[in-house]
Amino acid sequence: MAAEPVVDDIAYVTALVRESDRPRYYATLFAPVEARADLFALYGFAAEIARVPDLVREPALGEIRLRWWQDALGEAAGGGGGSTPTLRAIAAAIARHRLPLAPLDALIEARSADLYSDPPATLADVEGRLGETESALFQMAAIILGAAGPETAEAAGHAGIAYGIARRLASFASERARGRTIVPTELLARENITPADLFAVAAPGRLGAVTSSLADAARHHLGLARAHAANLPNPLRPVFLPLAAVAPMLNRVERLGVSIAGRNAHVSDLETLLRIALARLRA
Repeated sequence: MAAEPVVDDIAYVTALVRESDRPRYYATLFAPVEARADLFALYGFAAEIARVPDLVREPALGEIRLRWWQDALGEAAGGGGGSTPTLRAIAAAIARHRLPLAPLDALIEARSADLYSDPPATLADVEGRLGETESALFQMAAIILGAAGPETAEAAGHAGIAYGIARRLASFASERARGRTIVPTELLARENITPADLFAVAAPGRLGAVTSSLADAARHHLGLARAHAANLPNPLRPVFLPLAAVAPMLNRVERLGVSIAGRNAHVSDLETLLRIALARLRA
């Protein structure tokens, strides 16, 4: 049995989520008090893994770090404690809710794609990657709030894709500056844009059309996620509150058009919080 995380560990992962995933941070504040620490542990672990590509200069070093996290997670979840606040917090959440290790391991593995500049080939590849990095979080968060598992699979699957596309598009400029993108080559090809064009100093003029197509895919999954989530018991609804931030992010992405190459699509903290609070009241 994993040791309980200390207060400082929870404070650490909470700060990590607040810094890197503001919609999930605000949504967790509307979750039951007894579940918040474990939700922050889950989201904090995901945030810790997501920032690995930004901490290394060489893909090989990133692969080594990700492998370390895989090994360390297995050891911590097996009762070995943990050498970092994130590991101690997630190990306690895993033990308390019997969270499956396989999705967390797959999440770490999927982040290796962000170490390289090659865009995903197809929209299906994007959806698969986001299924492992985002949908898995919705699914495991639902387990923390009492779900048995299968009843939230459809809602979690679509929610992760919608949320993941919106967040990656909103930070398109930052990712482009680092030589990364979530935009698949099949969408680029429709507008006669090559991956090299995408990362050129002068952004291609048809870039807005490409990101708009990807935003449409996100809206499709958002509609399906909401439809499935509407049939879930009310105690599970806080898991899906981050979806309230998806439409505002996508709207700003489309308003920027080609300017998205140099400017992130920012949604204010106040608007994010208000939309999430309103969604909770409606639920």
